[in-house]
Amino acid sequence: MAALATATLAVLLAIVLPVRFADVAAAASGSSTGGAQAADGWQRYDAAQVAKLNAAGRPLLVNFTASWCLTCLVNERNAFNDSALQEVFRNKGVTLMKGDWTNRDPAITQALAAFGRAGVPLYVVYNGKAGSSEPVVLPQLLTASVVRNAFADAPDSAPGH
Repeated sequence: MAALATATLAVLLAIVLPVRFADVAAAASGSSTGGAQAADGWQRYDAAQVAKLNAAGRPLLVNFTASWCLTCLVNERNAFNDSALQEVFRNKGVTLMKGDWTNRDPAITQALAAFGRAGVPLYVVYNGKAGSSEPVVLPQLLTASVVRNAFADAPDSAPGH
């Protein structure tokens, strides 16, 4: 009887979880395929823009993700949707960039390889500390406080910036 209940639960989870995460994945991938900046504030990954922002000392978070990456989806929902973290992004003038690797984009594959990674998730912070342009790789399992702390030493941006 316990084996039947366990098997039934496993089948239900196998059906429900992909359907549940498909909604989140569609929102995540849809937000990164539109124009230069999506409604949620994330810009599409552009290596030249990363270099430009980094050289200018602008704070930047690059989120390398994929719609099929469950860890990515959980991090997006639990860390990036945090209102206090959104406030930090606004106050510090953080540019948010998303590299959608759902279809194995070669430019994103190259960027991942530059950090010694073969897949997602990968979260990279640029200019999180004033005067430091070296990129900082965040852990694969994120919390809002980990991301907030990565930008704690970045100066607040000027109004209208």
